[in-house]
Amino acid sequence: MADTALPDKWVRKALKSAFSTITVDGNAVPTYDMRAEGYDGNQYILLSTQSNSPSPSKCGDSWNHTIEIQAITSFKINQGSRRRADLIMEAVLTALETLSLDVTSSMIINKKSLSFPGDFNAISEYSTIYRKILQLEMNIT
Repeated sequence: MADTALPDKWVRKALKSAFSTITVDGNAVPTYDMRAEGYDGNQYILLSTQSNSPSPSKCGDSWNHTIEIQAITSFKINQGSRRRADLIMEAVLTALETLSLDVTSSMIINKKSLSFPGDFNAISEYSTIYRKILQLEMNIT
């Protein structure tokens, strides 16, 4: 493959920076990498599964990179709705419009595409959790 390092850490850094100013209903929405350890709030963004596949071409090698982004909200049982997760995801989409990787990475996002594999909601005896899931796919050189 290319002499290019994996883009994973640079993508996470760029996303955390892009999402750092997101607020919903007047409350900051923090971003976490894989798990929200120690967080006791009720809304956050989770950067989840990442994958890469090499994409060699005559113009140079690149990576096809995918990362899952989740907008997660939780409420006491029989309270709340998916609305807040929707608002967080809308803010994520706006932030993604200008996403770029740190210049020190020497990597460039050539193309982005989005897909929404489906929401995941869970109800327990004590709470309801709403997850809105976005799959971001990028070609990176």
